[in-house]
Amino acid sequence: MRTIRRSVYIGLGGTGIKAIAHVKKMYEDVFGYDIPRQIAFVAIDFDKHIVIDRSHPTSIDVNFITLLHLKPQTEYFAAKEHGALSWMFPGNEKYIPDCIGNGACQVRTTGRWLTELNMSAIRSRIDYAMCQVNDMMPPSDEYSVDPDPRVDVHIATPLAGGTGSGSFINVA
Repeated sequence: MRTIRRSVYIGLGGTGIKAIAHVKKMYEDVFGYDIPRQIAFVAIDFDKHIVIDRSHPTSIDVNFITLLHLKPQTEYFAAKEHGALSWMFPGNEKYIPDCIGNGACQVRTTGRWLTELNMSAIRSRIDYAMCQVNDMMPPSDEYSVDPDPRVDVHIATPLAGGTGSGSFINVA
């Protein structure tokens, strides 16, 4: 009998999502499409086209949340007017208006700014995943759950790029 640990896998940006898609595929290879509820996946990106990327080894669409603020351009111009973008690396803020809707365009500070705009939605999705893995399920003949109540959280993200590297500090 297999013993599983409560785990949440979070993929940030396109590279992070691809990594957790591979992890999910490994779980599917063991458990089929009925992965135990004590294993959860969260895929976060600002590029809404990543979910239809056919190069993923398995579907991530159920676990995917595209976090595009309702009016990011309006928020950008208001933030710029009030000096709220002074933390950005000089010159990076000029990329924001062109990137909105297409992800962070490989600009880390844009990824961080979009993360800050969407932090409540990100927290809600991670909270949902944490509740899922802590849900008490009846015993299974295929596996048992480690009695340790702690949850392992794995964050997959690139070191450079846009959404992944930009959102890491805030999400972690």
